[in-house]
Amino acid sequence: MKFVIYNPETGEITTYINDATISDISELPNTKELTNEEWENRHYIQLDLATMGIVSYTPPKLLADVKTRKELEIRNAADAYLEQIVTPYHPKERETWHRQVAESEAYLADSNAPTPMIDAIVAQRGNTKLDQATRISNNRLAFETAVGTVLGRQQNRLDLIAMATTVEEFEAITW
Repeated sequence: MKFVIYNPETGEITTYINDATISDISELPNTKELTNEEWENRHYIQLDLATMGIVSYTPPKLLADVKTRKELEIRNAADAYLEQIVTPYHPKERETWHRQVAESEAYLADSNAPTPMIDAIVAQRGNTKLDQATRISNNRLAFETAVGTVLGRQQNRLDLIAMATTVEEFEAITW
């Protein structure tokens, strides 16, 4: 027979006894017999003191590992989406975005604002400064909306992870 010794205040199992007889443990306080299935899962169970029944339990270290893995999974998914947003643009071009946006905002607020980068783009592209400044502004808005959507979804999933308390709850969280 298989038995456990448990903490009578918390229900946490403190000792496992394999191949004991009733007479072996009759003198021990706070013992409970386990079924073969409970014995096989003995590291993932504890005693419910209210019912004296065995309930599932996940050790804190395992939960921490599952949490860390799930956070990484969510962050990697967000990174993949963000990468899809920027992939059509080469890094050197992306490095100019802040300058293009600054000039666009300045020009749209005051048509006399200096815009050396926009002027150079317009000279090669053949469109108007107003058209180019508007395109840059619209692209900035679209980019910020797309990135904000991904980051908001990531933060939502990370909030769910922070509230999860069981392996099943962690596993239910998907991108």
